[in-house]
Amino acid sequence: MSKKICINKKNVLILLLIALFISIMTFSSSYLLGKKTTYQSKAAPPQNNPKIYGGTEVTDLTKWPFIVRLFEIHDFLGKKFGSPSSSGYCDGTIVAKQWVLTAAHCVIKRKTSNIGIYIGSIDLHGANGNAQTIYINDILIHPYYNADKNENDIALIKLSKEIDLPIEPVSLNSDITKERDGQVGVIIGWGLIEDEARTSILRQGIIPILDKSRTLKWDQRYLNSIFSSTIVAGYPNGGAGICNGDSGGPLLVWSGMRWLQVGVVSGTTYGSYYKGEPTCGAKHKPGIFTRISYIGTDTQNNAVNYMRWITENIGERTDYFIGTQLTPTEKTEYYNRICDPQ
Repeated sequence: MSKKICINKKNVLILLLIALFISIMTFSSSYLLGKKTTYQSKAAPPQNNPKIYGGTEVTDLTKWPFIVRLFEIHDFLGKKFGSPSSSGYCDGTIVAKQWVLTAAHCVIKRKTSNIGIYIGSIDLHGANGNAQTIYINDILIHPYYNADKNENDIALIKLSKEIDLPIEPVSLNSDITKERDGQVGVIIGWGLIEDEARTSILRQGIIPILDKSRTLKWDQRYLNSIFSSTIVAGYPNGGAGICNGDSGGPLLVWSGMRWLQVGVVSGTTYGSYYKGEPTCGAKHKPGIFTRISYIGTDTQNNAVNYMRWITENIGERTDYFIGTQLTPTEKTEYYNRICDPQ
């Protein structure tokens, strides 16, 4: 004799709605992270999520322990959805026990309740390290951030609690001599390896800082994108650089004593996918970074001093991360690319 199975139609409907919501969010996140981009202009500021293109995997969290991943959190029927691997969209750096530095365009028009901060692992799936998700209390966007020009593209995130992992904050640079043409720089982040291939493992790329005049000689469209308050970095012939998903992450240089963060990933002028041009790490199209050491005026004649603004909000800092120099093997890619005919 068969038994009757009773089904609660209301519960079934709720489960179907949850499944539909998760499917939509997964598709949306995948689409945004893999979306092809075209040339930036004043009317179309840099995409919100460049990622490291080229480079190598990071195998040890102690190499860059201060890196964090921002990811979207969505509330549905009282439950939170979102993860670093499925809805991660920007990076940031730990600059104090309760503060993260990132790009303004990563957090503009976003609610504190819709952003999670992932720390303590080089794997977005949490397979190694002491992965934690920390929520946030406040977002401080630079008061003179200009979304149309993507100028003063820098912001601070206050975490809901102090980080309880043994992570030392990254040092911030105030010495402009560390930003000279040809200086070896390091970019780190999660994302595209080539075309639309993605990885959950943190990657690093080694690229040179470039004089702005070289960039303008290559492409006049950068006139609307680079300012006195920005740094440009990348190989003249391309091959490695930032790409979709890495905004807010650091540009680092070795001072001789410790690693210094000189820039915040802001954007890039990409090639046109529809014209068959490379969309990331393209020839004569370096990445754009907010220059942390900048003191001066912006294009609207506002007085700007990023380091003072940061210090006024987070206070004085101690116990900086030191790290170790790049090995000869790590520099191989840099020397091979930088010596290419330009």
